[in-house]
Order: sequence, then structure tokens, then C-alpha cells
Amino acid sequence: MHRLRAQSHLLPITLPAHRALQEEFDTAVFGLLLCFYLSYVGYILFPAVGPRFTLADLQITGLQASSLTAAVQNTLNGLEHNKTDAFPSGHTAVALMTLYYAWKSREKALVWTLLPFVSGLIFSTVYLRYHYVIDVIAGVLLFAATIYLTPKLYRRIGNATVTKM
Repeated sequence: MHRLRAQSHLLPITLPAHRALQEEFDTAVFGLLLCFYLSYVGYILFPAVGPRFTLADLQITGLQASSLTAAVQNTLNGLEHNKTDAFPSGHTAVALMTLYYAWKSREKALVWTLLPFVSGLIFSTVYLRYHYVIDVIAGVLLFAATIYLTPKLYRRIGNATVTKM
């Protein structure tokens, strides 16, 4: 879990390091934050507990983990008081947003570098029992909605901010 969360939160910071995105950096940051906030709204509107809790008694075998990984997972599970954060998969949506902005910047090397991490992260959310497949599908839909909404909302908010100054 620790690695999974770290990957999803660290992927977006790869974007500003690339010069091709400097022009669109503000829009990219706005889009990534919008995606995070919309996923939080999803958690409130559709509270769902992930399969690591709801299906634990149905698992035939546990996931093989080192003692360090097990300690980190147990600590994070204890610290996470709200366990209704499975739908939609924010991991999926934010990872895809990061890949989209890398693609939009035309940085092919960055896209090819990120692609295995994004693919692995999306696959592992289901494999490691953090999300159901439907959560991942909803994360893909959230990504698509965010891509559609970002330029419209960014222009509207940007114009409103300039007008008020």
C-alpha cells in the first residue's frame, strides 16, 4: 500500500521538470487538482469500502509480503479512519492525468517512461485489493470527465480572477 500510494502521489511531480510543459504548467496543475477533488467528491457521494476489507474473509490465500511491507500496511490501515475511499479510483484517474499531460507535452521519452508505472499502478490497485474493477472503470471515466472539464473551468476561473483584479 505504501508503494502504491507513493507512486500515485509522486507521478504528478514528474511533469514540471520537463520544459515542454512549462507553458501549460498552470493548466496541468489545475487539472490534476481538479481530478483529486472530484475523486474526493466521489468518495463522499459513493462511499465504498475496498476489497481488502470487504472480501478479506473470502480470500483463499493472503498476499505475500515482507515483514516491513506488512508493518507499513498495518500502520496505514490503522491510521486510515475513513475506509470509504474506493470509488472512484483516484489512483487510476490521477495516474492517467499525469500520462495525458506528458503526452500532451509531446515528450515521448517521458510518456514511455511513465507508461509502465501508470499501467502497473492501475493493475496493482485491483491485484493488491485496494479497488474493485468497477472503481478502476470509474477512475477512467473520472479522468475523461476531468480532461473535458479542465480547459473550460480553467478559462472561466482565470477570466473571473482577472476581472476581479
